[in-house]
Amino acid sequence: MLKFYYGTELEKLADKLFEELNDHQPQNPLDEEIFVVQNNGIGQWLSLRMARQEGIAANLKFEFPSERIWSLIRQCDDDIPEELPSDRGPMTWSVMKLLADAKLLDHFEKLHHYIKSDDQKQRAMRSWKLASKIADVFDQYLIYRPQMILDWEQGNLTSQNIEAEKWQARLWRRLMSDWKNNYDGKYLHRAELLKELWTQIDNDSLSSAVLPDRILVFGVSTASPAFIKTM
Repeated sequence: MLKFYYGTELEKLADKLFEELNDHQPQNPLDEEIFVVQNNGIGQWLSLRMARQEGIAANLKFEFPSERIWSLIRQCDDDIPEELPSDRGPMTWSVMKLLADAKLLDHFEKLHHYIKSDDQKQRAMRSWKLASKIADVFDQYLIYRPQMILDWEQGNLTSQNIEAEKWQARLWRRLMSDWKNNYDGKYLHRAELLKELWTQIDNDSLSSAVLPDRILVFGVSTASPAFIKTM
């Protein structure tokens, strides 16, 4: 069951939330209450207001929308490793490795133009900065635009006229090829895991044992399509 409460005053929304919590106690009083919030500030404010008005605020877990999805994915599959090759840190090194391939750079003129330098130290520094930025952008795509990543892997583009997407899609497929050759895990990135989760939800095969009794979303003014579809 979904319940929506809208308003422009957080204080009134918080009071309505506390009313709902008091009227509908969890089956297990020791279970933690899961709150999805926009930022840490909202979470701290809500816990302080609860403590002031209810007398206590304990066993609360605050997560961002992307963290809630990731927590749910991990609850559904205990075999997921702590780190995937597409996590931001490892992915930076993977991109760095590709940028050191002169033959590959022949197919990415803009990237080559940015990092080329006769000074090896300067070239290495530019490669690292560029790899870090690309990994950061791809990481954001995996969180907020997973379907686009999945489309790229099928050779499809969101827009046929945007040059930036064309080279990014080619680079992503090259990364995937490299990971498949050097990584033994079942999953390579979070978009694959999210797709599997959606399949389980659509097939009604998701075990209720891994799901919390309820999830409280508070003060989230915007959310990614992936979060909305999952919730």
